[in-house]
Amino acid sequence: MAARLRHLQEEVDAFDPAWISLQYVPHAFNKYGLPLGLLYTLHKLRTAAAWHIMFHELWITPTSALDLKQQLIATLEHRAVSWLIGTGLRPRVIHTHLPAYARRLLVKGATAMPLPLFANIDRCGAETPARPAGTFRAVFFSQLSTPPAVIDFLQQLYRQLAARGEHLEIYLLGGGPEKVARAAGELSTALPGVTVRTPGFLPAAEISHHLAQAELGITPVLHHEIGKSGTVAAFLTHRLPVAAPVVTDRTPSFFLPELNAAVLTQCSEDELRRARAAAASLDTGLISAARIAASLAADLTAAQPDRPIRSRTTPATLTE
Repeated sequence: MAARLRHLQEEVDAFDPAWISLQYVPHAFNKYGLPLGLLYTLHKLRTAAAWHIMFHELWITPTSALDLKQQLIATLEHRAVSWLIGTGLRPRVIHTHLPAYARRLLVKGATAMPLPLFANIDRCGAETPARPAGTFRAVFFSQLSTPPAVIDFLQQLYRQLAARGEHLEIYLLGGGPEKVARAAGELSTALPGVTVRTPGFLPAAEISHHLAQAELGITPVLHHEIGKSGTVAAFLTHRLPVAAPVVTDRTPSFFLPELNAAVLTQCSEDELRRARAAAASLDTGLISAARIAASLAADLTAAQPDRPIRSRTTPATLTE
């Protein structure tokens, strides 16, 4: 830990940044989500830079009040966030992808600004490939788990399509062989009349081709957390409506209403029609990397520190 701190201090001193951006994912720093080493390092770091925090995650939500281990971890994760936004770093700018996280941070007295997430697969090719007649193609990408809410949604979709003479095809894109095989088996068992195809890992251009041919993206990610999913952003970048039927929190998925309009949680012809129309007319530039980078730069510029640059030996505490 001392060596890591020394190396970081050397890099910060050499670069002499005006801003330092912390991309906060607690489980990336510690398998239990308790980034004590990170907090120690940040506490010891000497810098005159202003802090920016991007909260990709906050803390776990215990599944039971009787699970003392989860309760303890959640409490410590809460305290870590409180320290970061308070006396620890006093960030000038805070961003998050999710309205749910912004609300939780606001309870702690911190205002988080919205910043969308761009797609992990961009659109390749200007024209949409022709879809096979009489076939409705749904696609999973990377996130391949099939919880009950997802199976129920697909079973309803299958019945609706069968009633009008259409066949449901499900593609599983990405994922390791074991994950793909498990998901394919679960889907085939629950939906014996459905064709399940498993291309697995593909080059970006081929993933884009499959997304462009699909009519619906399926995600098992919690509905209120899909705003931090790069695969969901890829669906939307390809103007693909997104089915996110796993709902535990009614907070909107995105800050932008145009993105929320392209999401459905229940399977009905009206809901699917509405989401498809919203996705088809979506300005995908809203979640382009260039637009998001410009928004980040604008927010940091607007909050440019107005304090004098202090000595590099001064502890890392920022004035109000």
